[in-house]
Amino acid sequence: MVHKMADENAESCQQANEDPKYKFKRIVSKLNALPYRYLKVEIILHNTQKLYATAKALKHVMNMSMRSLFGTLEGAVTFDIIKYSSESRVAIIRCPAKFYVKIRASLFTITQLGDTLVTLHTIQSSSHLMALACNSRDYIPSIPVV
Repeated sequence: MVHKMADENAESCQQANEDPKYKFKRIVSKLNALPYRYLKVEIILHNTQKLYATAKALKHVMNMSMRSLFGTLEGAVTFDIIKYSSESRVAIIRCPAKFYVKIRASLFTITQLGDTLVTLHTIQSSSHLMALACNSRDYIPSIPVV
């Protein structure tokens, strides 16, 4: 009796595998399949406490850095500065995923923004913009501990 039920189950499974309506399609996606990468960058000042720079000036300096590092053709990469805060000196940059390595490399070569000596430090990087909204490592609870 038990063998007969096992044989029937095996036959029904084999029929289900052969039937095209029961076929499963396996989908494998790449790790970085999303078209854009997002960088959260902090501008660290060296010789002064004030920075009088706009997002336009930051983008210009980044473009010049890309061109000097990779040349005119390879350095022609489109990227956007989504948000820039002059008070906290933090910028969020969106770039195509295939040019992410070039953008990040060019950030390290920037030493001057206007007349101010600076260093650009990458705080976070993600393929999702929402991931830059908070950082679990910097979490400060709002409820005071008694």
